[in-house]
Amino acid sequence: MKPLSWRRGFYRLWIVATVVWLVGVIVMLRPDAAVVDYFVRTYNSSVEDKYDRFFTQEYYDLDRDRVTRAALIGIVPALGVLAIGEVLGWAIRGFRARPS
Repeated sequence: MKPLSWRRGFYRLWIVATVVWLVGVIVMLRPDAAVVDYFVRTYNSSVEDKYDRFFTQEYYDLDRDRVTRAALIGIVPALGVLAIGEVLGWAIRGFRARPS
């Protein structure tokens, strides 16, 4: 039986946690919310007018602030956890006895 590779195990755990985190961010900031937003804003318009606006370029333009916020919420915490793990690993490795 091989000894445990803590470094590899924690790295794999980080990958799984990052994927779960990103899926959560995508679900919470889902693109279909923009569709609901669009129809709520145009609720007082006629049905034909709603569908005409749906096919305009204005509808498909990305809201840069929302995309930037989603990217920051998705990436920064994952990279922060990776950095903290690397720093803690570096500090713990510093307590090992030097080979003579």
